[in-house]
Amino acid sequence: MKFFARNVLFCVLVFNVLLFISCSKEKKEFSPPVIQFFSPGENASFSALDTVLVKARITDDENITLVKVTLKNENHVPVLSVADKVPNTTFYDLKVHFPLNDKNLNGRYYFDITAYNDEDYASSFRYIVVSSLPLEAKSVLMVEKGIHNTSLYSYDLDSSKLRSLATLEGDFMESAVDQNNARIFTVGRFSGGLVATDPTDGTELWSYKSGILPQVANFNDLGLWGNVVCVSREDGRILGFSKSGSTIYESTLENGFKPEKILLHNETSAMVFEQLDRSSGQARIQVEHFPSGLNKGGALFPYGKVAAMFSIDWDEVLILSNAIDGQYISVYNTEKHFINKRDFGNYGDYAAVAMIDENTLVMTRGNDLVRYFIEEARFDILVKNYSPEVIRYNKAEFSLYCAYNGAIDVVDAVSGNIIGKLDPGINVSSLELLYNR
Repeated sequence: MKFFARNVLFCVLVFNVLLFISCSKEKKEFSPPVIQFFSPGENASFSALDTVLVKARITDDENITLVKVTLKNENHVPVLSVADKVPNTTFYDLKVHFPLNDKNLNGRYYFDITAYNDEDYASSFRYIVVSSLPLEAKSVLMVEKGIHNTSLYSYDLDSSKLRSLATLEGDFMESAVDQNNARIFTVGRFSGGLVATDPTDGTELWSYKSGILPQVANFNDLGLWGNVVCVSREDGRILGFSKSGSTIYESTLENGFKPEKILLHNETSAMVFEQLDRSSGQARIQVEHFPSGLNKGGALFPYGKVAAMFSIDWDEVLILSNAIDGQYISVYNTEKHFINKRDFGNYGDYAAVAMIDENTLVMTRGNDLVRYFIEEARFDILVKNYSPEVIRYNKAEFSLYCAYNGAIDVVDAVSGNIIGKLDPGINVSSLELLYNR
């Protein structure tokens, strides 16, 4: 009897152990993956045919067997997707350049990242706003820099007529256009300040004219930070403005930092650049976090004077620079503060630069107009012996508007052929395109 009781007790213990193991295993198998969504920012703005960086980190106790990335409309209907990823690891950094390759996209959409393991799945969502592709460019806004003032003009592409819009006090330095709210921003030294102008009739909408404002922000990232205009000052401050002109952000940079260039890198940070020694070309860069104003660190930049900066990733910035020994293309990691030199040559300085898409830049390099393919780190010549002072990309017509020798050439962005010419009869310091939608 005791033997029987011991056997029964042993069987009960074995059963409970097996049941516990089975339950633990079942619970583990049914634990879904965990998704951290990094990019794009919530409600970030894009245009149809743009390419969006979708970035996330996915972790799981089991192997992640499949990851799907889909763009859906507000009715939860899929409109675009990319190739599925099959990581088969427990830790996966997702990085997808997602093309919005439907010219009819318009409105609110959301990215759906769904990750699977053998028994379960998880999803994470992020909304974006997409504007329809411009139908055509209707006018070219031109800026002429004078000795003590700046003149704005509008050149109608249908009638080929030039119209004077406004004369602004101050020495011109930079311009950009807000297409959605139909205004052109210009910035100049001294009393010029930052001015928002209606491009249809030249009315001054608002201005900020206190102090010295060296450069307006890179407007390629305008929609990534609450539609804010950001400018830097020679007294070491960064100011952010709403589109109505109210000051909504102000930060003083540390250690006597006086920024000369500023890039709105993503929805939470700006990267600023200061030239320290113009003879040696040494400079420093710093990442500024807003709206808190926290300094996220920086680094000395040893590769000459910065000609242009572009966001290529959530935490990476492409830097084109000119040095005494040649020209550099570098990638700066804004989190690790690490500079990776990607390309070097002695072909002639980089000057005018325009970004065509997430992977393509067009720029003057020495005497030539060239394309640079970012992922392949490769150049090709678009137009030989042609070096315009200003380049703007017309995404409606896949063409480049280039200010060159007192005129504006229209250059096919694929073939490099000059397909049109504007002769406004003024000395064009900058130009912007205004579109019909």
